[in-house]
Formats: sequence, C-alpha cells, structure tokens
Amino acid sequence: MEAEPKTVRPIRETIEMRVAQLKQDLQLMKEYLLMCVRKEDWHGVMDASADIREIVAKLSVLGGGEARGGIG
Repeated sequence: MEAEPKTVRPIRETIEMRVAQLKQDLQLMKEYLLMCVRKEDWHGVMDASADIREIVAKLSVLGGGEARGGIG
C-alpha cells in the first residue's frame, strides 16, 4: 500500500479533532435541552434543538455520523 501524501495526515487529524469537538458539543446541548424541558423554558428548548440539528448535520458531513440527535 502506498504511503499517504504528507498533506493528507494533517487534514485527517484536523477533521478528527473537529468531529471530537462536535460530539462533545452535542452531548452538552442534549444536557442543556433536558434542563430547559425541566424548567419549561420552551425558548431554550427551541434554541437547543436547532443547535442539535446543526451539530448532527455537521457530523454527518464530516463522517462522525454515528452520533445521532436522539436524546437517549
């Protein structure tokens, strides 16, 4: 197998770091969403759900698609 070009590894590492950060963000937003539901802060629920949809979309593009937007 041919070694990957020198430019591929930094790009791959950058993407992997971004995916890891997005997964952390997703977990935080899920927790925030549940807190807003408990507090009956429906504006917060709306904002959190929009952010979760955006994070899930980014993860699907970057290949971190195993993270889903489900709360469970």
